[in-house]
Amino acid sequence: MGALRAADCCTVGMMGIGDIFNGFHFGYFHSDSDVAVKYDAKNYSEITVPYVQVDHVVSILKPQKRIPDAKARLVLNALKKIPWHDRYPTLIADHLHELFKGVKRENLLEYLTSVQYSLKIKDAVMAANLIARYYSKKDMDFI
Repeated sequence: MGALRAADCCTVGMMGIGDIFNGFHFGYFHSDSDVAVKYDAKNYSEITVPYVQVDHVVSILKPQKRIPDAKARLVLNALKKIPWHDRYPTLIADHLHELFKGVKRENLLEYLTSVQYSLKIKDAVMAANLIARYYSKKDMDFI
């Protein structure tokens, strides 16, 4: 939820970075439920899919499958109405399979759950790289 808070606090000097931040800052994403997930109590892994990831997957596949924007938007609007705590990968994959009929359900599940395609991780790596570049230019003798 850092991206949402950064977007909320831009007017008082907070800086944000990444696609999720930009989505909040420019009004494409609107609330905590766009980034919220439910975690497994035993190993703390995410067991639901954040809406930002669903949107990201659609943005990856839509050009490849030549899906009209209006059709994709209808599916995204329906998925956004599912409460964040009920957005299980299998449920989301089933909905997306209706939109992207040529894509195997297993591949959709990978897009939704794999670290490789995670928008949150992509943004976190971008932020870490920015910080690393900033501090590589500073005097690091104190560390």
